[in-house]
Amino acid sequence: KKRNLKVTVLDLETKVTSVYPSIRTAAEAIDSDIKTILRREKSQFEKGINVPYRKKYILNINISNYINISKQESI
Repeated sequence: KKRNLKVTVLDLETKVTSVYPSIRTAAEAIDSDIKTILRREKSQFEKGINVPYRKKYILNINISNYINISKQESI
């Protein structure tokens, strides 16, 4: 069963933070592609950094909720 991962997007120009119910809706909102965001998130997670996307957005994918749900289902 698929789980949506909440995504928080901070627009550095307007200082507005938006929360989206899924990576897909966040990608659409910032005119991007879901695969691009996922590849970027994986790369930055491995490096331990969070560089602004397109020099404009700080993205934060809430994977901790997903991990907790997955652990509960495996019990």
